[in-house]
Amino acid sequence: MNAVAQLVEERRVIEVVVAGERRFASAEDAARLRDALGVSLPPGLPAAFIEPVSDPLGDLLHRYARTHGPFLTSEVAHSLGLDNDRAAAGLAELERRGRLVRGEFRPEGVEREWCHNDVLRVLRRRSLAALRAEVEPVEQDVLARFQADWQLVGSNRRGVDGLADVIGLLQGASLPASALERDILPARMANYAPADLDTLLTAGELIWIGAGAVGTGDGRIRLLWRDQAHVFLPQTVAGPQGAVHDAIRSCLTQRGAVFWADLVAAASDAGEPYDDITVLTALWDLVWAGEVTNDALTPLRAVVSGAVPTASGRAMRSSRRPALRSLSRVGPPAGRSLVARRHSWSRSRRRPNVRQRQRCNSSSATAS
Repeated sequence: MNAVAQLVEERRVIEVVVAGERRFASAEDAARLRDALGVSLPPGLPAAFIEPVSDPLGDLLHRYARTHGPFLTSEVAHSLGLDNDRAAAGLAELERRGRLVRGEFRPEGVEREWCHNDVLRVLRRRSLAALRAEVEPVEQDVLARFQADWQLVGSNRRGVDGLADVIGLLQGASLPASALERDILPARMANYAPADLDTLLTAGELIWIGAGAVGTGDGRIRLLWRDQAHVFLPQTVAGPQGAVHDAIRSCLTQRGAVFWADLVAAASDAGEPYDDITVLTALWDLVWAGEVTNDALTPLRAVVSGAVPTASGRAMRSSRRPALRSLSRVGPPAGRSLVARRHSWSRSRRRPNVRQRQRCNSSSATAS
């Protein structure tokens, strides 16, 4: 004999039909089931169990509420075999007594629900506990794995689309120029191709801005989407001071994108030294200060590879020095001068999708 059958035999549990279903109920609830729901009771129950109670329906509704989460009127009505109006009246009375509350508790709810005060307190405690658990410290190895995944290290992203995802994550960060294409981008893409970065730059959608020099042949840069640059950059920059610097600033401010020979001429017209080394050094001072940039990455690649001469007469990061005659004819590496920016990037301009960027012809780059 199972436990339920034994309880029925002992008259501690009764078998009744509620809402057309066979159910088992505590013998103490016999009077409530009879008076509230019209249930037929089995014979032989003690007189104490069939004495009328003051509020049989309220007791059944209250018990249902204490054993369920937020529920609708229709749900309790279906469970007890009541019509919705009678169930709603009983629930409203319990709300008036302060035993139930009504509100929008379930995320996918379509109407206001009922909930017992004690049940609601339990739900709140458990919800807060779950939220606290989400911000609890984790082990160092778990944090390390999360950071690597979050930074897309080891991802299989490819092409311009994948590079756009990576840049979106790195945007605004101060990155070592020498490590950008050697370590940072290749670690986040399956097959990093410098041509993909050039496509985004020459299309005018991506810019790079200096964020400080590191020694004589390296520095830090920030990669920014043009239409979002104003979020990351200040309106003014405290750049290097000097007569040649001022001549370059004035030239770029008045004329915008210019060629290398124009910058040399600007220094000459200002009555300042205009040899290639002096002008080029001043120009890169402005680059690392974030005042000047270029729509190509070739000049930056030349600097970190050691192909650009310094004021000391030696190439940066290299003992080889390019012929100054060649430099004066074609300008600094890439054959283009750097362009002044005032950090007033358009806030309304939309970036085309990546497929449109891929159609851009990188050879269309002009004086910038």
